[in-house]
Amino acid sequence: MNEEARIYSMLGLAQNGGNAVSGTEGCKVAVLKNKARLVILSRDSGTNTKKFFTDKCKHRNIRLLIFGDRQALGNALGKGARTVVVITDQGIADAISKLYYRFSNNSAN
Repeated sequence: MNEEARIYSMLGLAQNGGNAVSGTEGCKVAVLKNKARLVILSRDSGTNTKKFFTDKCKHRNIRLLIFGDRQALGNALGKGARTVVVITDQGIADAISKLYYRFSNNSAN
């Protein structure tokens, strides 16, 4: 299983464990209430959504990753298309980040 598939798998586990919030409004609340440990935006999310989460994550020192497309993120969570996912557990957030950086380094080569 490659890193990309592992990230999607970890997102599904986070969702099943109650450690993921998805959808723009729910994720906004999680970020504003400082419950977010990691924010994942789809590559095809809208300009305003990207700006909002980029600004809030930078201000609150929350890691932000641009990964996948809305359909793939939704599928990983067992839901419809999702442009943003928040991970609320630090351990899961660290594991996903580690896989993401390994994936992005491999795809750059």
